[in-house]
Amino acid sequence: MPSCLMRLPRIEYLYLSNNQLSGPMKDIITNTSGLVLVDLSNNDLTGHIPSCIGNIPYLRVLLLGGNNFIGEIHFQLCNLLYLTMLDLSRNNISGTIPICLSHISSHASQDDHAYLGGYLSLYGLYEDQDVEDAMGFDSYGDILEVQWEVWVNFTTKGISYDYEGNILQNMSGINLSYNRLLGEIPKEMGNLTQVRALNLSHNQLTGPIPATFSNMGQLE
Repeated sequence: MPSCLMRLPRIEYLYLSNNQLSGPMKDIITNTSGLVLVDLSNNDLTGHIPSCIGNIPYLRVLLLGGNNFIGEIHFQLCNLLYLTMLDLSRNNISGTIPICLSHISSHASQDDHAYLGGYLSLYGLYEDQDVEDAMGFDSYGDILEVQWEVWVNFTTKGISYDYEGNILQNMSGINLSYNRLLGEIPKEMGNLTQVRALNLSHNQLTGPIPATFSNMGQLE
């Protein structure tokens, strides 16, 4: 990752998916506490999902699918009170599903922080491109103001959904599929009454589907 990105602490929407980024995720999200959306999917990131991500107070969308993360889902993720979309699929994550994930999206509809702000996209950037030229940096290292519409691609159960515009209030979903998760599905996940997409398939989960899932009337 170029060090110039670390001079942009006011970034709110960070799209770095479908590249060949490698190494630990912590090197990417340092000094970016204003993030609202992070899409690092389909790269080659390794190691544990850093606990410091729980210090990004207004993060709403976290897409980390298609990497090589290991370890358990850290309880610090549960500090993300405004998270509405979480994709950790297609990694090597192990352990049990934290009960505290049942609080995802419960605060999102009560908050008005989902305005459109600073946006940086390096989607599918080729290695031989100059990052600063491609993104419009001037000689002082400042990014030129460019307007884009916010969008998110969320894939679950083999179906890819594209959401644009006011996605941060209209969609909520969790995808933990294709990992190595163990144990039973917490019955508390039935409290996710606002979640519209949930995928826990292709893990090593045991036990029955909790009866509380009947409360999830928004599931599609």
